[in-house]
Amino acid sequence: MLSIHYKGSCEPKVMQKLISELKAISEEMQWKYTIIEDEKFLGIIISFEEKCEPLYFIINNQGRLINLAWLNDENPDDAAYYIAVKTNFSTIDIHIVIVKLLKYVKQKYIQNLEVTDEGDYYETENKEILTQKWNLLLEKFKEVSQLLENNFKSENQVLTTDELIEKIENLLDKYLNDNE
Repeated sequence: MLSIHYKGSCEPKVMQKLISELKAISEEMQWKYTIIEDEKFLGIIISFEEKCEPLYFIINNQGRLINLAWLNDENPDDAAYYIAVKTNFSTIDIHIVIVKLLKYVKQKYIQNLEVTDEGDYYETENKEILTQKWNLLLEKFKEVSQLLENNFKSENQVLTTDELIEKIENLLDKYLNDNE
């Protein structure tokens, strides 16, 4: 998966300003957004298109950005504060837009925002590197998809979950060994 990971924290009054600006940007760009505001959480979720996970900035009572999957957890562990946006089923341009938004948010609102971009665009701003990684990932997805399709389409069989996992692992091991 090609994802952008981030974490950070900010004060509620800063988050209010961030929400206001991201709402205006979203309206201008015709992106869908949802604002969350209650006694536990404050933030905004931005949806770019169907094939891209949303970008969101939601803080808890301690001012820490929190992953959507942990909103109902009363005692979240450290994993709750790492957020990821998968972009590989979207477009390179959307990936770049998200990176640019994250850079802007870091500069203006959340100075302690830590970002890791699996496409290396955040660090390099090099579209060629991002495109190479993107294309390599798509190629590997197609190869693995074809491998699984070829090995499951001609057989009628009943497998347990463990047997299925073992079969897939064996296929992938063989694929990796053949492609070294």
